[in-house]
Amino acid sequence: MMEVGNLFNLLLMASLLIGTITFAVWPFIVPQSKEADKDYYQESELHSLIAKRDTIYAAIKDLEFEQQTSKLSDEDYQSLRHKLELEAAEVLKDLNELKSGRKKPRKSRKSKASEKSSKQATITSSLKSPSCPSCGAAVSLEARFCPSCGLSLQRNCPKCGSVYQASDNYCPECGAKIS
Repeated sequence: MMEVGNLFNLLLMASLLIGTITFAVWPFIVPQSKEADKDYYQESELHSLIAKRDTIYAAIKDLEFEQQTSKLSDEDYQSLRHKLELEAAEVLKDLNELKSGRKKPRKSRKSKASEKSSKQATITSSLKSPSCPSCGAAVSLEARFCPSCGLSLQRNCPKCGSVYQASDNYCPECGAKIS
């Protein structure tokens, strides 16, 4: 009876060892298809475009709020709104092209993307759209934590103790400047 138990333990350990080795070596044995890489690239580009679209929409929302609270002149509002609408139209066009399978060559996309990102940085910095102070990732206005690095975006005002967002420059309750 004791020999059967030892044999069973030996077989169990051998199968676990073979399974572990197979699991570790499998990615090197089975080549990935180029189609899988293409799908990954398209998905990551799709997510990137969706994030850009959402950032632009948030910037437009912030811009409207700034205009409603008379922090922007009508002239500045119209100018910035027009720039954001053009940028949103370009991103939506790129999204539609990607979804329909008619995407632009990588080179032109990269040069346009770098041009767009510098324009977007200028526009969004002038609007003070929310971004993570730690990693710089775009965050929604309602976010309590950064989706990229997990930093808590809520803070307490040193003067009144109320909660404010990390992107706020002034306390929303007492108006104290937040450093």
